[in-house]
Amino acid sequence: MTVHAKLTLTLLEGAYSLVKLDPYAGIPTWAVRGEFWAVTRSGADVSVVCATDAIPDGVESTHGWRTLQLEGPISFAQTGILDSVVEPLSHAGISILAVSAYDTNFVLVRDEDIERATATLLGVGHTIHR
Repeated sequence: MTVHAKLTLTLLEGAYSLVKLDPYAGIPTWAVRGEFWAVTRSGADVSVVCATDAIPDGVESTHGWRTLQLEGPISFAQTGILDSVVEPLSHAGISILAVSAYDTNFVLVRDEDIERATATLLGVGHTIHR
């Protein structure tokens, strides 16, 4: 396993969820509150990553995610940035959900894996702010 870059990550506060909406749904106002949220549309659905406590009852969602934000901005010329986080977590058997923004990346890890994930990332030389 080769770690391509030593990064600084910040563990965001709070719990996050992945929500599945109808593929033609608009973006609900409850989805765009808080420190971090993301919306993606495909032909199959509209997916929302948002704070768990923002989601109304009865909305299809998967709860129990924590969010690590890579310190940015990250240049588009840099390669292997996301891989330097994903690869060690994969080798540790930790499943992730990745979301990219213009200047940075976010890696979501299941709440029950967050301590092992942060220990793994620290072990390969990354820095994590809590």
